[in-house]
Amino acid sequence: SYQNIWSLSCALFEKYDAVIDTEQSHILSAVIARLARSRIKAGFDTNNRGKMYTLSLPYLRDQYEPKMFLDLFSIIFNLDPEFELDPPYFTDSLPLKIPAEKTSLVGLFPGTTVLEKKWPEKRWTEVIDWLTEKGFIPVLIGGPSEKKECERIFARASKPNSHTDMINVCGKLSISQTARLFDQIALLISTDSGILHLAMLCDIPTVSLFGPSDPLKWAPKGDKHHVIDKAVPCSPCSRFGTIPVCPNRIACMMEISTEDVIRKIDSIIDKTK
Repeated sequence: SYQNIWSLSCALFEKYDAVIDTEQSHILSAVIARLARSRIKAGFDTNNRGKMYTLSLPYLRDQYEPKMFLDLFSIIFNLDPEFELDPPYFTDSLPLKIPAEKTSLVGLFPGTTVLEKKWPEKRWTEVIDWLTEKGFIPVLIGGPSEKKECERIFARASKPNSHTDMINVCGKLSISQTARLFDQIALLISTDSGILHLAMLCDIPTVSLFGPSDPLKWAPKGDKHHVIDKAVPCSPCSRFGTIPVCPNRIACMMEISTEDVIRKIDSIIDKTK
């Protein structure tokens, strides 16, 4: 759009101390970095992009992604390998009151920008019904693009009190407000998504559903984070974050059962008792 072109033009006229391109493979961002007014330009040397930068490093497809970004920033800032930022990372307040104790709230994020990462809405509802039956309060999370999906999942809930005991904040919170919400949530269940990584950053336990993406590269690390990956023969099929159209009816996600997710939730609950 005209507005985007204007914004890009304005950005290119600015002068910077350094420009860091975090894109893994596409050439456009490398070209923009090359055109930017900065003496220092850093990025990943993939698909002949290295010549666009003054500083570059190889992109390793089997390396944990946060480690790749840390290495990229380290070629400019000389960061210690154990470098960590101190929380809190976000300071927004919540625009609504969540009337429950943290130990009873379980977040669910069903969204994804890629069809091949989807998990059936019916199974999300089955997990919600199990949670409400056990006395937990499910909290549906998402942005405007997940709003209709969350409404359908909410409408499917069938157990007694499911609707009165559920909270749907989908489309109501910004990213930073969602991070603030995580201060009140005991656990997040999520697809492979940005919200999953936000939860990791906010230091809450997660259960993540992985299919086409490689969990070794993209899944949160640590004892708090539990990954469900059925390891079907054709997965992971993602390359540089791009996922091809699936010829196998998304078997990697379809083989994840409701029971698989419930077992993971149950094991986390047992550890916190």
